[in-house]
Amino acid sequence: MAEDDEPVIRQAGAQEMADVAEIYLAAFPDSLRDLGLEGIRPAAVDDIMAICLDAEPGGFLIAEVDGRPAGYAICPSDAGRIRRAGLRHLPTIAWRWLTGQYGVGLRVALRLAREKLMFWRHADLPGADCPARILSLAVHPRGQGHGLGKALMAAALDYLRARGATCVRLEVRPGNPAARHIYEKMGFRDIGQVHDTRGPWDVMMLELGSPDG
Repeated sequence: MAEDDEPVIRQAGAQEMADVAEIYLAAFPDSLRDLGLEGIRPAAVDDIMAICLDAEPGGFLIAEVDGRPAGYAICPSDAGRIRRAGLRHLPTIAWRWLTGQYGVGLRVALRLAREKLMFWRHADLPGADCPARILSLAVHPRGQGHGLGKALMAAALDYLRARGATCVRLEVRPGNPAARHIYEKMGFRDIGQVHDTRGPWDVMMLELGSPDG
């Protein structure tokens, strides 16, 4: 990516979920290794991303550089829609997993399910009544270092304000200073922690104010 190339931030389309899966797999190798998912197939990530797109299409943004997706942000104004969309997709996902299309064994699948349940149990966490979320944000290594993450975050916040959200919440690992730096510069503040099988997540929140403010 040349320094003078400007990213195009726009809504993702269903035909781009394979590109998004590629970005995710390239951006988070350490997390995949920690979860025992080194052998996961792109189709599994593709299907998970499709759930997020189905839940709230406007809240799934792509950063396009030279006509090619280089980053994404998933920013639902109501994260509860993700769970509801997941239930709609569950039969297809279960069938594909059972028939070995995802490359994920039973032990790893149970661990992933346990992690999600651990998050859902934190209903009493400060900020849990804030439905808007930055659920995932990633930039492909080929596009890192050019401000794509900041551009995606700014676009996500603009989207949420336009949807009438007054606050937004996210989780970030304490050992991810680059991401924390972006969030802190944009005004996010720490409000607590949650834990999963791999350790703590810092929970951060930003007050958005009114769309007109």
